[in-house]
Amino acid sequence: MTPYDKLTITDFDYIEFAVGDIGKAAELHENFGFERAASREIAARKLSSELYVQNDIKVLLSHSEDADDYVAKYVAAHGDGVCNIAFRCKDVVTAFETVVARGALPTSSPKRYTKDFGAVEEASIQAFGDVRHTFLSREGNMIAAGFTTPVLTSNEGFGLQRIDHVTCNVEQGERLRWKKYYEDVFGLKDTRYFDIHGKHTGLYSTVMQSPDKVIKMPFNEPTEAESQIQEFIDVHHGPGIQHIALLSQGILNSLKQLREHAVDFLEVPPSYYDAVPKRVPSVEESIEDLRSLGILVDGDADGYLLQIFSQPVVGPFFYEAIQRKGNDGFGEGNFQALFDAMEADQIRRGKLGSSPNA
Repeated sequence: MTPYDKLTITDFDYIEFAVGDIGKAAELHENFGFERAASREIAARKLSSELYVQNDIKVLLSHSEDADDYVAKYVAAHGDGVCNIAFRCKDVVTAFETVVARGALPTSSPKRYTKDFGAVEEASIQAFGDVRHTFLSREGNMIAAGFTTPVLTSNEGFGLQRIDHVTCNVEQGERLRWKKYYEDVFGLKDTRYFDIHGKHTGLYSTVMQSPDKVIKMPFNEPTEAESQIQEFIDVHHGPGIQHIALLSQGILNSLKQLREHAVDFLEVPPSYYDAVPKRVPSVEESIEDLRSLGILVDGDADGYLLQIFSQPVVGPFFYEAIQRKGNDGFGEGNFQALFDAMEADQIRRGKLGSSPNA
């Protein structure tokens, strides 16, 4: 048994956003093909949550009127953002006790909540910044603590299937510390390293991944004060979840629906597509279709992937849509084009000079 296996994690479970306005965040997620599935009220925390689902993706939008509650504190400190990433486990108690023994800081010990339609067991720990991780197991149609009605919806949405990976931004010099934390506490492995530089700025990134490749968490750090990673940290007032990638089995159809619902994406330099046939000769999709939708392509001898990045959705957070066709990477060959596109957006918004010496 590996150090990771002992945690009995089977997948990502839900994403929880701490928000100041649930209605606004809900509308944004409806534009991404999510459907409202349930709601909860926890009086002791003055907490309201709406659950939005799309296939196996679960998003909790939470708001609290109690200034001492964790969700309210998150919004006060950071604005809207992802405050909690939940992991689905077979054995919550073992997972919790194992990570605490390895040095994790507990925030909530294991508790079981039961209704006539199911049960859920949860425990949580502190992660980087103010982000928390919840370990969760469930029976029946119980989603999380506080939900009093079963969740029966099965929403196919726009074809986004599950969480592929969660990308985290940390302060300059902190990436290696959190790499070691996820190695020591979770048993994840360092599987990739990126050193990406545009004309003006750069980033370093380390990908932490489970042996079964289900849990993937890249950690980015800025290389200088003008980096887009540092801009996220400045806007968010600290480290946090930069984006979450959602897996699609038919990204062209997903993107057509997303664009029909006025979802905005980063613009890709037009010249990018001229090199795709030579760079990724195995691509089956029409280059013109990819160009018209702004989808990026990357590949190797094992296959290729298609991906696209939205403009910020909740605070500085954005979503990625990704389809994998035999490729387990993260679009390494696209990083430069993406970085250049994001730099261009920074220049447009006046966050970066228009020349390297500006």
